[in-house]
Amino acid sequence: MLVVMHQSPMRESVVRALSGENLTSRAADDVSGAVAACEAQAPHLLLVDLDPGADAYRELLGRSAPAIGLTTRHDTQTKLTAFAAGADDVIVIPCAPAEIVARVRAVLR
Repeated sequence: MLVVMHQSPMRESVVRALSGENLTSRAADDVSGAVAACEAQAPHLLLVDLDPGADAYRELLGRSAPAIGLTTRHDTQTKLTAFAAGADDVIVIPCAPAEIVARVRAVLR
């Protein structure tokens, strides 16, 4: 699993929540790092921060791996745009780590 988020504390919190549930993940803080990580080893799932430079991050959606978009925005248009770009789910953050884990498990089924 690859967690792509520009905010280090939030990225670390997500990685910690996943590892606490025995879900192995790697992290990247920008699109170029994420693309390099995907090319080095294809992830089973992408967790992609949609907020910073959202257009650039959307290029990661729709790859061969399932993807979950993460956003701080509550508006419907942000979510619809993420789904249209290839997201399998969208999570509004902050939220409980258990919710992220549950949604990851659901997408991986």
